[in-house]
Amino acid sequence: MVDMKNFLEGNIRLIPDNTFYTLFIKNSKDKYLIKIIKNFITCISPLIKNEISNLREDFPPEIEKNLVEMPFGMDYFNLLKPIISKKEYEKGEFDVIVLAHACHDLMVDYLFILDDASAIRIVQNHFPELLKKHRRTGGFIIECYNKHKILNKDEVLDLIEIMDNSDFRISQNAIKELKDNLKNG
Repeated sequence: MVDMKNFLEGNIRLIPDNTFYTLFIKNSKDKYLIKIIKNFITCISPLIKNEISNLREDFPPEIEKNLVEMPFGMDYFNLLKPIISKKEYEKGEFDVIVLAHACHDLMVDYLFILDDASAIRIVQNHFPELLKKHRRTGGFIIECYNKHKILNKDEVLDLIEIMDNSDFRISQNAIKELKDNLKNG
């Protein structure tokens, strides 16, 4: 686990939602997840960790050493209380918004991954200052090839194929767009 000092001084913080983890864990793609996670300091909230614990109880050591289990004394719900109900908050996506907001306030470099349309709308409507750091899972995977040079083209194509053929909710237009971005990147 990463401590607060290293959190503030280290690599780019990555704040994925449960959909991101699920893509790799359900499809036995730890090797890709490890390659990605070891290049970032990855923030995970207790709620998201609980959501993905049904898929996996623990992470491989290569991932665990780059995870930051939040909070550092944060009250997640308070920031979103005026916007969403307590019942809505039970979705881990809202923790991602709060963690992104905290990174923004701390002025540390970060990216956050959200695929849930209602959570994205909340960011658009209430926290537009966070939008330039927002990625969807597919777009982030492309960025891991084009920008960060973490994954190679074949690995990205494999992940796009998995997204297309699994229960990952993504349209055929989005799949085509990902492949086009891969070719043009």
